[in-house]
Amino acid sequence: MSSKEGKKPEYSAVRRIGGELAEQKDPAQERVEIATQGCLRTLAADSKLAVHFAQGEEGLEGEVAQLLLPEPLPPGEALAAQRGRADALACRKLAHDEALHQRLAPSSEAGRELYNALEQIRVEIVGSQGFEGIAGNLDSALNERLADTEMQVSAVEGMALLARQALTGRELPENALFRAKAWQKEMQPHAATLENLSQSLQDQDHFARFSRKFISALKLGEAGEDDADLEMSLDPTEDDQSEAEDSDQSDGEGSQQEGAEDEASEQSELGSMGDDEEPEDGDVEAGASERSYEGTLAQDERYVYKVYSRRDDEVIRADKLAKPRELTDLREQLDNQLGDMQALISRVAARLQHKLMAQQQHAWHYQMDEGFLDTNALPTIISSPANPLAFKQQHSIKNRDTVVTLLLDNSGSMRGRPISIAAACADVLARTLERCGVKVEILGFTTVAWKGGQSRKSWLDAGSPENPGRLNDTRHIIYKAANDPLRRTTKNLGLMLQGGLLKENIDGEALQWAYRRLLARNERRKILMMISDGAPIDDSTLSSNPAGFLERHLRQVIDEIENRSSVELLAVGIGHDVTQYYDHAVTIISADQLAQAMTEELVKLFDNPAA
Repeated sequence: MSSKEGKKPEYSAVRRIGGELAEQKDPAQERVEIATQGCLRTLAADSKLAVHFAQGEEGLEGEVAQLLLPEPLPPGEALAAQRGRADALACRKLAHDEALHQRLAPSSEAGRELYNALEQIRVEIVGSQGFEGIAGNLDSALNERLADTEMQVSAVEGMALLARQALTGRELPENALFRAKAWQKEMQPHAATLENLSQSLQDQDHFARFSRKFISALKLGEAGEDDADLEMSLDPTEDDQSEAEDSDQSDGEGSQQEGAEDEASEQSELGSMGDDEEPEDGDVEAGASERSYEGTLAQDERYVYKVYSRRDDEVIRADKLAKPRELTDLREQLDNQLGDMQALISRVAARLQHKLMAQQQHAWHYQMDEGFLDTNALPTIISSPANPLAFKQQHSIKNRDTVVTLLLDNSGSMRGRPISIAAACADVLARTLERCGVKVEILGFTTVAWKGGQSRKSWLDAGSPENPGRLNDTRHIIYKAANDPLRRTTKNLGLMLQGGLLKENIDGEALQWAYRRLLARNERRKILMMISDGAPIDDSTLSSNPAGFLERHLRQVIDEIENRSSVELLAVGIGHDVTQYYDHAVTIISADQLAQAMTEELVKLFDNPAA
């Protein structure tokens, strides 16, 4: 090297490009960049996302993500923080709508700062669901950002840290924990509002609205006129209805009964589906009342769906309901129970695979850390054996923008052969669809207890006010999230055979939950398949409310999805006529026909590219 060229850093080499000398990155640094790019694109579900490394600020703008230049060989914690910053951008790309975010942003500076922080927390939770490594990387990035021991956080950031802890359910990293503790007293009165936020993580619109309420309750800055507009947009008739309801209660009830009803109404929620009719659970300060669902069903025009209490409801991953050994045993039990039936399910599913593969064109992703060995990378493997990016993966062009949710009724009436076949069908169909590039989510629904659980106990303690609304604790189970690899979740499906799991079924709220999870996905085509063997049944609720209370709510939710969304909804009823509820439905006599029915319905959908 001549003296004119100057001394290059030790980790660099020099190569000639077009007659000019250029600096070549150290192989270790280049591997870090390639791995980071691949992980970011995969998590963001966008193979075309441009990832640039440069000095300056990190951020995401449109289809370009900019990251700081990585260190060649950072130590373990620094590497995790580096990955965490990339993961944060990927989560934002995956689950964030910037236009919606700006439209609902508050006007005050402090309010906007907390609003932005809460949205980043939401996208990180959505993007890291089922990925403990990503959640750990995000913690490391936060810990690194707060590494300056002299730095004290503002009230806004203190509240954001505490909200992060509450919404993720994870302990804050060391550098964040002691800073957040200073604000715990101020946060305590707002626990109910945080519960609203946790229930809305999959829906950015609703989460943003509850964030605004949270910010208003904290009195961070003065509310602008847009805050009033937002309150009005939640329901323009809310005040009139609230006054009417208050008047009706005061005319018909004594003071003791009225007090009990008021306490119950504070815990109740409306389950309707409108964008401007999100439940106001716990929002006692705002004086929100139950609001009527204005759907197309004329006979239900004045019908109000209520929830007495959501305090003991559960949204839980299947592997949290049993120990790993128990899940392994239950999965073996499932396989042994079905015997030849599983081979039949596989043969039927092969028809779906053949149909999808025939429709698709294929392409390859290169420089992957698993998949088929890329023979073109053999020289790289020989020269750098530690390089993990020597594989290629085939991907579908036609169906890569499709996600399918299988929602399984986990009620007691499904016990025995029906639930075993439903679990096996979900497993085989998920495997088939994902082999063709279609994302699959498997969900289940039941209740925490028989005959009411803690909700009924609270209602009895309050004096048993009339028409309490839904009066049991729901349990919504995630057997496989859409981003989870099937090989890591296949044991979870054995949980459906666990004694005592299958109880009662509140179909409307379960369908609503699955639908909202789909709305948070970025795929263009969204398909939701319900598998059930009967109408919604919960003894505690039905015995304490007007006739048809749960069934009418189910019809409302179905009407919302079928007529006001792009989600394609279909249902398979086992021994129960579901065509009375769903436009696109099929009823089978025996559970043994389930695999055939599910496959045929999916084939029909994929035969219709204009859907």
